[in-house]
Amino acid sequence: GYIAYAQKDFPQACTWFEQSAKDPRFTDLSNYYLLECKFMQKDYRYVVENGIALYDSVPEERRPHLARILSESYLVMGDAKKARSYYDSILKEKPRMNRSDWFYAGSVLYAVEDWQGAVENFTMMTDRVDSLGQIANYQLGYAYIKTKNKVAAMDAFKDASVLAFDPAIQEDAYFNYAKLAFDLNHDTSVFSDYIAKYNNKQKNDKIWSYQALAALYNRDYAGAVAAYDNVDDLTPDMRGNYMKANYLRANQLISNGSWRDAVRLLRRPPRPLQPAGPLLAGRIVLQRGPVRPGARYADRPVQHLGPGRPRGGKENPVRHRIHPFPRRLLGRSFEMVRQIPPRREPRFCP
Repeated sequence: GYIAYAQKDFPQACTWFEQSAKDPRFTDLSNYYLLECKFMQKDYRYVVENGIALYDSVPEERRPHLARILSESYLVMGDAKKARSYYDSILKEKPRMNRSDWFYAGSVLYAVEDWQGAVENFTMMTDRVDSLGQIANYQLGYAYIKTKNKVAAMDAFKDASVLAFDPAIQEDAYFNYAKLAFDLNHDTSVFSDYIAKYNNKQKNDKIWSYQALAALYNRDYAGAVAAYDNVDDLTPDMRGNYMKANYLRANQLISNGSWRDAVRLLRRPPRPLQPAGPLLAGRIVLQRGPVRPGARYADRPVQHLGPGRPRGGKENPVRHRIHPFPRRLLGRSFEMVRQIPPRREPRFCP
């Protein structure tokens, strides 16, 4: 049995150890190696069902290793508290820990939501550039988020995103890195790189909404409108900020004397406005027809986004009544467009 165990032929070793365990002289030793073989074959249920009774009977020098096997098995089985209890018994022995031990310690503490402990152990790993390192960086990023260290979290997610051992972890790490780059620095370039690399519709909608918010922060209202145009499923908050961007872009065009472009923008039906609730001021004016100089409109309540900027990087529309000013402003834009002389068509001699 031990020969097969040394050659890593664990199924064959199990067969021999089960037979040798029937001999009272080798029962404890055979059961110990049988448990290890079952662990190596990922039979974690067998380990937790048989390892507890074995733990008290094995020699003292073997208990730390058996505690590690039990702890890992409980962790895989989803019982993080039991995994933590056996891990704590290992620490009582004050073992010399290597890179693999630091990774496991960080994983156990991460599972029981001891975020600071997870950070301390993951950062003790000498390097994090292999498959274990990718997982460590990914979990380290979330642990940093929980300890409110977003700068370190961004670096950890960035490190996980450049490793391709687990594509699912790589993509999600890239997305979280992009979100933190935006939250901390209002940098949307990482989002652009993510969209170019991955085709994830659900996340792409979120990314375009982030980019639209960044454009609103920077008063790039044309960019905000263009970004929201790329979102397939707009939330109510997105609809509100989309309307806001439309109005503010039109206001920019009017301020620059681009009356015809302003009318064209406001005449366009905003794509997300399928409900009949909040309406853009331009649509109300258009429904009433052209405006005469000095014409007044009844101040009936209409929901609309004001020019306030979104707060905290979140879709945060501020709703109030439309002030008469934008109505008169749009009316004036129609008047200015009507005053532009029409282009004369060339005349040809017969």
